[in-house]
Amino acid sequence: MHRAEITVKRLAPLWLSFLALCGNVAGVPIGGVYALGNPGQPIPPSVLQNRDVDGLALRYGWAALEPREGVYNWSKLDSDIGEAKAHGKTVSLSVLPGVATPSWVYEVGAAQFRFLWNQSWGKKPCVMTSIPVPWDPIYLSKWQAFVRAMGRRYDRDPTLTIIKITGVNSEAAEFILPRFGGPRGFTGWERIGCQGSDDVANWQHVGYTRTKIERAWESIAEVFARSFASKKLDFMVVPRGLPPIDNFGNLIPGANGDAIAVHDLMAWGSERYGNRFILQNNGLSAFSDMTELSAQSRHTMIGHQMLWRVTDDPHCRMNNKVTPCNPREVLEKAINRGIGSGASFLEIYEKDITNPDLQDSIEKAHLSLALNGHRHEAVK
Repeated sequence: MHRAEITVKRLAPLWLSFLALCGNVAGVPIGGVYALGNPGQPIPPSVLQNRDVDGLALRYGWAALEPREGVYNWSKLDSDIGEAKAHGKTVSLSVLPGVATPSWVYEVGAAQFRFLWNQSWGKKPCVMTSIPVPWDPIYLSKWQAFVRAMGRRYDRDPTLTIIKITGVNSEAAEFILPRFGGPRGFTGWERIGCQGSDDVANWQHVGYTRTKIERAWESIAEVFARSFASKKLDFMVVPRGLPPIDNFGNLIPGANGDAIAVHDLMAWGSERYGNRFILQNNGLSAFSDMTELSAQSRHTMIGHQMLWRVTDDPHCRMNNKVTPCNPREVLEKAINRGIGSGASFLEIYEKDITNPDLQDSIEKAHLSLALNGHRHEAVK
C-alpha cells in the first residue's frame, strides 16, 4: 500500500469526527437503520453491537425528565447517549408531552383536554385521560422552557443528530390529537367496553380551530430550531391525525380528520428550515407507507417508523392483520416500501433487530438506506 493511501486511511476517522462535530450544518448524511426501543428501558447489548444499526431512536416522556418544575433528571438520557457514542451510533430523540405531561403543569394552571383511552396498549381502555390544550399559554410557556433546557444540555453533543418536534400530541409523539366523534364517529366503543365520548364536539367546546393548532405548532417548532441549532428537525406526521375542524371551528363535512393542517405545516417547515427539516411517517408496514411523503423526498429528507414489530405478533399488524404472516417476508416488504419511497432512514423495533432470523433483512436495509441517504445529499 502506498504511503498516501495509508495516510488517508489514518486520517479518515479524524475527518469523519470533524464532520460529526460540524453536525448537520455541514450536511453530513444522516440515515440508515435506527433501533426503536421502549421509553426508559435499557438498550440491549446486541443492538449496540450490531454493525447494521446506524442509530438509536430514543423516546422519553416529559414527566420522566422534568418531574418538578425546573428540576431535571437527565441521568438515563445521558447514559443512553453515552452508550450510543461508545458504540459508534448516532441518536434521534423524541420527548412526549401529551399524556406524559407532568402533573405540575396542570397544577400551575395549564388547561386540560380530557378524553377516553381507546388504544389496545398503554392504559386500561376507557380510562379518562388528560393532555394539555396545545395553544394554552401556560402550557406553551412551560413546554418551551423545557425544550430550551434540553437544548442547552444536548445541542453541542454530536452524537445527537435528529431532534423530533413535539408539543401537539396525545398518546404518542406523532402530530396527533383525540379525534373520535363528530360526523364520522368512532364505532369501536362497545368493543372496548364503554359508551365513549365525542372528542370533536369537546374540542369545539374549548375553542379549537385549525389556525390555533398551526400557530401553536409553529411557535414550538421555532423554539426547537433555536434550541437545537446544529440538529436536524423531524416532524412526525399522520395524514389525518387531527379532529375534522376548520379554521373557523366548524366541522369539515364528511371528513374523519384534518389533512389540510398537516400539509400546511409540512410546507411551512420545509420552506422555513430548508435542509434541516425532516418529514417522518410512523406507520410503515407491508401494506402502507404514507404515499404523501414520496413526492416530498425529492427535496426534503424523509424517514419512516415501523407500524409495529413482526416478531411475536400473532395479530399480524404489519400485514394488515392478514394471517398467517411470515415475519421475514413482512418485514422485507415493509423495508422495500420505505426504501422505494425515498426514505433516508427507517426506525425498526428492537425486538426485530434482536431477532436472529431477521439479520439479513436488517443488513439489506442498512446498505440500501446508505445509498438513499447519499442520493438525497447529492440532489440538495
